Amino acid sequence: AVAAAAAEKEKEKEKKEESKDPEQIAFKEVVGHLSMELVGGHTTVRSNIQKLLGELAQLTGRDVADLLEPFRSSISQQIFKRRLTNFPVPVQIGHLDGLTYCLSLKPAFLAGEPNLVQFFQDALNVAEMEDQAIAGGRQPDGGVVAQFNLLRTHCVQLLRTAMASSEVSLSTNNQELRNQIILMFFKVITKGHHDAVIAAREGLAEVLQTQRGKAPFKDLLQSSLRPVLVNLADYRKLNVPLLEGLSRLLELLSSWFNVTLGEKLLDYLQKWAEPDKATPAGGQIKKASDEPKIPAAIIQLFHLLPPAPEKFMQKLAQLTIDLELKLPSVGDFSQVRSPYRAPLTKFLNRFPSEALDFFYGKLTEPQYCKLFQHILRSETASPLRDEVRRSVQKLLNHTFLKDPAHADYHELRFQGVAIVRTICKFFPDWLRESPMVLDHLQRIWLSKERIARLQKEEELELEHLLESKKLVKCLLCYARCNTNDHEVLFNMLTIFTVRSVVDYSFLKQFYAHEVANGYTLSQRKSMVLHMINKCKDPAVPQELKVQALQLLVIPTLTSTLSKPGGESVLDESTITTIVKDLLDPGDEILSRYDEALHIELLQLATLLIRYLKNQLVSHRKELIKFAWDRLKRDETTSKQWAYVNVCRFIEAYDAPHKIILQVYVALLRAFQPEQRPLLKQALDILTPALPKRLPPQEHKYPIWIRYTKKIIVEEGHSLPHLIHIWHFLVRHADLFYSSRAQFVPQMVNSLNRIGMANSCPVENRKLAIDLADLVMTWDARRIEAAKAEPVVKVEGKEEAKVVVKMEVDGEAGGADEKKRDQPDEGLDNGAPTKKAKTEAGAVTTATAAASAPTPVPVTPSTPRGPDAA
Repeated sequence: AVAAAAAEKEKEKEKKEESKDPEQIAFKEVVGHLSMELVGGHTTVRSNIQKLLGELAQLTGRDVADLLEPFRSSISQQIFKRRLTNFPVPVQIGHLDGLTYCLSLKPAFLAGEPNLVQFFQDALNVAEMEDQAIAGGRQPDGGVVAQFNLLRTHCVQLLRTAMASSEVSLSTNNQELRNQIILMFFKVITKGHHDAVIAAREGLAEVLQTQRGKAPFKDLLQSSLRPVLVNLADYRKLNVPLLEGLSRLLELLSSWFNVTLGEKLLDYLQKWAEPDKATPAGGQIKKASDEPKIPAAIIQLFHLLPPAPEKFMQKLAQLTIDLELKLPSVGDFSQVRSPYRAPLTKFLNRFPSEALDFFYGKLTEPQYCKLFQHILRSETASPLRDEVRRSVQKLLNHTFLKDPAHADYHELRFQGVAIVRTICKFFPDWLRESPMVLDHLQRIWLSKERIARLQKEEELELEHLLESKKLVKCLLCYARCNTNDHEVLFNMLTIFTVRSVVDYSFLKQFYAHEVANGYTLSQRKSMVLHMINKCKDPAVPQELKVQALQLLVIPTLTSTLSKPGGESVLDESTITTIVKDLLDPGDEILSRYDEALHIELLQLATLLIRYLKNQLVSHRKELIKFAWDRLKRDETTSKQWAYVNVCRFIEAYDAPHKIILQVYVALLRAFQPEQRPLLKQALDILTPALPKRLPPQEHKYPIWIRYTKKIIVEEGHSLPHLIHIWHFLVRHADLFYSSRAQFVPQMVNSLNRIGMANSCPVENRKLAIDLADLVMTWDARRIEAAKAEPVVKVEGKEEAKVVVKMEVDGEAGGADEKKRDQPDEGLDNGAPTKKAKTEAGAVTTATAAASAPTPVPVTPSTPRGPDAA
C-alpha cells in the first residue's frame, strides 16, 4: 500500500510537470483530436488513427490506454449516449469498431463502463437480425445488404473480443450473455456472411480452448448443434449454406461427431445418385446448374469426420463415379469439369496410404483409373503424390512386377507408366532417386512389344496411343537431371525411326536447345564421343545413326564450334575416329550406307572442314574421296550435299584447277528448282574462293569469268537457267565488277524476257529490278573511280582514236582479243554453236544442244582426281 501510494504521488507529480510543458500540452491536444475520431464513421480515418496511436505509444513508451485515459469520458459519451440501434448504420459500424479496438488494448480501455453490457446485448441482437429487420421492414437492395453484412461482422468481432478479454470477464459476471454469444457464434457459422463467419469461427475456437471438457459447456454445445442436426434428418432439406456451415463446425468439433454421420451422408449421396431422385422439399431447385453443388458439399464433409477410411473409401469413390455419370456433357458442371473430385481429393489426402491401396487394386477398371489419374494430377493432391513417391515398392508390386502371364499385364504396365509420368511432372528428380523405377521404364522402352504396338497405332485405344509419349516424358525428366547419362539420349532417338501420329517435336526442341546449347563443354564432348561410337557400331540400325547425327551430333558441333574455344570439343582421336570409321571405313561398308546416312555424314564432314580445317590437313585425301564418290552417284539430294562439301573443301584447301573448274561449271549448269537451295549454298561457298584458287594468269579475264560468259551465251535460250545465273551474279556483284563489260549487254537484253511478261512471277520481276540496279551501281562506281584517277591529256587525233578503241574494246575487240578471251577448246565439250541476231542487233551465240543441264565433265573416272588434291 505504501508503494502504491508512492507511485500515485509520482504520477501526480509527473502530470503537474507535463501541464507546464508546452510540448506536452500540444501532444495532449493532438491525442484528444485523434480520440474524437476513434469511433467516427469513416473506416479509413479510424484505421489510420489506430495505427498512429500505436506509433505514438511506442515513441513515448506508454500504453495506448494510458494515452486515451484523459479522454475516457468524451469517448464513452460518444459511444454510450444512446442505444446502438438508434444510430445510423455507418455510425454503428464506427462505434463497434472503435470499442473493439479499445477492448483489444493491453490493458483494455473502457472495460469497466457501466453501459458496456447493454451495448453487448444490442450488438448481439444486431448480429442475429435479418437484413429486413435491420432495414426497418423494407426489402434492402444490394448495396445496403453489403453494409448490413459489414455491420454484423463488426458485431461478431466486438463480441469475440469481449469473450476473450479478461478485464470484461463475461464468464463470471454475465454467464447468460456469454451463452447467448456462443449460440450466436453457432448460428453465424452455419449461415452467416463470409467475414462474419471467420470472426465467429475464431471466437468459437477460443471458447473451445478455454472450456473444453466442462459439463455445462458440453450441454450448451449439444443444444447449439441440435438445430443443425435436425436439418440433416431429411436429405431434401439440405442446401449448400447448411452443409458449408456444418463443414465449419466439423473443423472445430470433429471429435463431437461419430461415424454414424458419415453413414447417413453416404445414404444421402446414394439417393442423389439414383435416377429417380425425389424433388427437394419446397419445390424445384432454383437453377439446375446449382444441383450438383449439394452432393459436392456432402462429399466435402468426409475429410472432417472421425477417421474411418475402410468404411468410406469404396462407397465414396463409387458414388463419385455414379454422380459424374449423371452430369451433362457440357456446362459449368460437366463430366469434364466435375465438382465432385476436388472434395474427394481432400478425403484421399487425409488417408493417402489407404487411398493408394484402394486405387492400386482398381487399376484394371477404367473408371477408377481415370478418376485416380485425374486426382493425382490435380494441384491439391500433394499428400497423395508424396505417398506415391515414398512407397516405390508398392507401386512396382502392383504394376511393373506383375507376372507376364497375368491377363492384364500390359494394362497394369501402362497404368504404372501413367502414374510415373504424373509424379515426374511434379518431382523431376524422382527417377534419379528411384533407379528401380527407371530400370523398368527403360526395359519397357526397349521392348519389342512396345515397338510392335507403336507400328500398329490405328489399332490402339486413344489413351494407349500416348504410351510412348509418356515414356519419353519420363525419360526426359531423368535426362534433364542426369546430364551425364548419354545412353538415355540415344535410346529416345528410336521414337523418330517409326512414323507416328503423336507429336514428338518437344524432344527435338530438347535436343536442339538444352543439349546442343545448354550442356557444358565437357558434357558436349563426352556426348558427341558417345554418339560417334554408336554410329560406328555395325549393330546399330542406320536410321538410328541418321537420327543421332541429325539431332545430336551436328547441332551440338555447330553450336559449339561457332563459339571461341569450341575446337576443344573434338580432340585428335575423335577426329580420327570420325574420318577413319565413318567417312572412310572401306568400300564394303560404304556401299551399305543408304542415302540418308550419306547426307548426314556429308553435313558432318562439311562442318568439320569449315571450323577445323587445320586439324584435318592430314585427312584431306579421305575427305575429298568420300565427297567425290557421292558426286558420281545418281541420288539427287546426297549429290547436292556432296557439292556443298567439295566447295567447302576447295575454300579451305588448294585443289587442282581442273577439278575446281569442273565443280564450278557443273553448279552453273544445274538449275532445277528442287536443287536450288543447296546449289545456291555451294556456289556462295565456292565463288569467294575462286579469285584465289583460279587466278587470271596470262589472260585478261580469269577462266571462271570466261566460263560464266560462255554458259550464259550457250544456255541463254533457257529462261530458268538464265535466271539461275543472274541470281548468282547479283549475289556476288563485287567479284564480277572488273569484268562487267562481259555481262552488261546480256543483262540488259534479258530484262524484257525476265520481268516484262504479263505472266512472269514476282520473283522474276524482282530479279529484273535487281539487274537494272546492278548495272546502274556498276556505272556509278566506274564514274567515281574515274573522278579519283588523275586526268591524262591526250594530244593528236590518232591518239584519241586509240583511247576510244580501248574503251569499247571490252565489247567488240579485235579478232586476236576475241580469240584470247575464248575458253579453252578442251572444256567446250565440243558443243556446236550458231550465230543469232538479238533484238538490239548484237551478235550472240546459242548452243544447239538440249536444254537439260550438262553433266559435270569429270575427266578422272576413278578416284585419281580427288587423290590429286
